[in-house]
This record gives sequence, C-alpha cells and structure tokens, in this order.
Amino acid sequence: MKSLLKINNSLVRVKVVSSLILPNKGDIIKMNLDGTERQYRVLSVNGNVCKVMGMFDDFTSVYNSTSTTTTFGSITAQKYEGSTLDTYLNTTWYNTLSSEAKNAIVPENVVQYCYKYYDEPNTPNTPTYTYQYQYNWSNSDYENADNVGNVTVGERNVFALDLKDIFDYIGKVYITSDELMTMFWNSTTKVSKYPWLRSSRAGSSSGAWGANGNSGNLSSTVATRSNVVRPALNIDLSKIEWSVVTT
Repeated sequence: MKSLLKINNSLVRVKVVSSLILPNKGDIIKMNLDGTERQYRVLSVNGNVCKVMGMFDDFTSVYNSTSTTTTFGSITAQKYEGSTLDTYLNTTWYNTLSSEAKNAIVPENVVQYCYKYYDEPNTPNTPTYTYQYQYNWSNSDYENADNVGNVTVGERNVFALDLKDIFDYIGKVYITSDELMTMFWNSTTKVSKYPWLRSSRAGSSSGAWGANGNSGNLSSTVATRSNVVRPALNIDLSKIEWSVVTT
C-alpha cells in the first residue's frame, strides 16, 4: 500500500508495510523453497521466524554410510556432524534452494543428543526416564528414551529433528501414538514410513533414532539403512512467500 506524506511542505509518496500475520504453532504452511511447492509443519514461532519441518516423505537417505561414531561421555554412538544425513540436508538439499529461500533461513546452533532405550516402566508420565512414548497404540505399553549426553554439532541451515524437538513441540514428556502420527503425517493412520531423527542410540553404536509410522512410536534403525528424510529449518516468513494450508 502506498500513501502520501508531507515533508518540508512537499508531498512524498511512501510505501506503508502492513504488519505480518504469522501462522500458529501446529499449522501447516505451503512454501516453494526448492522449485516445488511443499508443505511444512510449524513447530514454533519466534517473532517472524518459524521453525518448520517438511511434511513430505519423498526424500530418502542413509543416516551414515560410513557409520562414523563419537562419544557422549563414556558412551560411543552415531555421529550426526558430517554424517550422510547431515550432508544431504545442509549441503545437497540446501544447494537446491532459491536465493530468496536461503536469504530467509536463520541458522540454528544444532545439538545432538544420545538416548538409551528402556522398555519399562510402562505407565505414562512416569518420571524415571527423560521421555516416554506409546508403542503401537497400546494404552498399557509405553517405552522410554533416556538422555545420556549431548554434543554440539554447530550452526546448520537445514537439519534433522532430535527427540527433544518432538517432545518440545507436543509439550509434555510422554506422547501417544496418535500425537506422534499427527505431528509427522497429520493423520492417525498407520503408514510404512520411517523418518530419521539426528538422535543417536546409546547401547547401539551402529544405530540412530527415528519415527516409526507403522507402529506409532519412536524406534532405532541401523545407520546404513535408507529411510525418509524430513528437512527442518528456521525461516523468516517476512522474507518468503507462504500460505496456510486449510485442513
């Protein structure tokens, strides 16, 4: 919108920028970042910057073709920094983005966590371990992921989510199968898809965590297996075209 402003008895035409109406946490928005219009889940909103996760399953990669490891205290586990997955997201896919999209991205100082799996206790909201998640929609079966340490990966433009991102988004330390499925697929129906997370698995130096669409839970897989890749990034929506998906 343009308007006339009087300055020193002269009329000057100025551009009036209206305030940006942002999406809400949980909304799905459409953006064309890489030449294809795709849908993204809004995980958090901080001013004009939203953390988003891709809501598509057509990207695949192994976690780490060379099974590189690092240490979390005394525990040796998969290393995200410099992994095949890290390179795929922050280099390969990032380099397909438009200059406008790259300009709108706000890098994140990424941290990788390592979690140990525990089968019990199976009562939800039991504070024995860091996180709990429902297994295969069973009200009596909750499994556990316990944070045993972390390492700093460094600044990334595009990255895979950590378990922490999932529980921060849902807002509690235990989640149901329906909540996990809705976050990743906007549906509670089983799907044979397994998106990688960047979290490594304690007690299994060759494995890393992922979301399991077939059993509605979190699980680990060997790092050399090819799974779904969901890009996550922080983007300034005042610098990019976007729209909310009506569901």
